[in-house]
Amino acid sequence: MDEPRYRTIKEMLEEEEALKNRMSPEEREEYERETEELAERHFGPRPEVRWKAVQELNHRPLNKLAQQALRQVKAGPEYTSPGELYILQLIQWALAKKKVTLGGPRRQQEILRAYLDDMVTWNPKKVMQVFEENDLGEPVRLLEPGPLDPVRLAEEAIEQLHSRLTAADRNYPVAAPLD
Repeated sequence: MDEPRYRTIKEMLEEEEALKNRMSPEEREEYERETEELAERHFGPRPEVRWKAVQELNHRPLNKLAQQALRQVKAGPEYTSPGELYILQLIQWALAKKKVTLGGPRRQQEILRAYLDDMVTWNPKKVMQVFEENDLGEPVRLLEPGPLDPVRLAEEAIEQLHSRLTAADRNYPVAAPLD
């Protein structure tokens, strides 16, 4: 019995190009659009599109507060990149400098850490939904008006992520509240 022959990436690309060449301009345009949407859903926006989205989202009130908080604590350049969401950078700064800790059972801490590490690869709009909305899609406010406390903002953002995970992930352990 012959072993199955696997196609190379080059062969698959050539087949796709031949398929597109047989399409009408309208069909090709629709195919390209659907392919782009599918890729964005699975892999997030292309880097240049992601950069632009992050730039726009960093002008939202929560990210402006996070940026202000990072400036207030004189966070280094590794935590103040305009190419990443400021709220995630503030959380990373607070964790790295041990200003905040992830409470709860060890498994809960591991899951929270994994989500936080992974969120930098997510579609930035989805990340902001986690921090700006509750599980019902209603707006939330992480801090009440008043003096800006960078550590408190980081704590509230982590608490919001915890709340969203509690509502959305059946495997997320909720044996103890975050302190």
